[in-house]
Amino acid sequence: MPSAAGSEGIGSQCARDSGEVADIDTGQALVTAAAVLGAVTGSVALVQQGLLFRHSGPRIEVGLRVIWARAEDAKPFSGPLGALIESQPAEGHDRRMLAVEVRNSGRGPATVEEVTACLPSGVRLGAEPNRWSKRFEPESTGTWIFALSAIKVAADASQCEPVVYATVTLGSGKQVNSKPMRVE
Repeated sequence: MPSAAGSEGIGSQCARDSGEVADIDTGQALVTAAAVLGAVTGSVALVQQGLLFRHSGPRIEVGLRVIWARAEDAKPFSGPLGALIESQPAEGHDRRMLAVEVRNSGRGPATVEEVTACLPSGVRLGAEPNRWSKRFEPESTGTWIFALSAIKVAADASQCEPVVYATVTLGSGKQVNSKPMRVE
């Protein structure tokens, strides 16, 4: 016989016609709960893997620094700026240069086709396209050096402020810009 309203068991609606109360087995309830939990965690894992896959390629970061360097250092090279100095010039390090540091912090490789120093007037200074093509493996860095005097001359000639930013063109055609920096 059905019990009072609000206290009916889970299976009592199924058994109303027969007048009997049907109870659901505890084991069956646990299996159903485990199936629901499995479906939810599987869906969350699928979404997480989709997001990780979307961000699994190269991630290029571009930074600018003014350094002291030797005249012959005005060329691209790989690795950190170890031998180049930011503060007091050492013997032979007599020129202020603009260092464009490129870092691949992503999981996939990337090819840098061109690195240019750009002024607000649209003037671009840099190596010829494809001349310094370099492949960046994950977690690798490279630095391109530009003469600061050339940037200042270009800024004066184009009558714009001495604000510079770097543009890195990847093999895919994508361009990554650094934050602008004022150079004096």
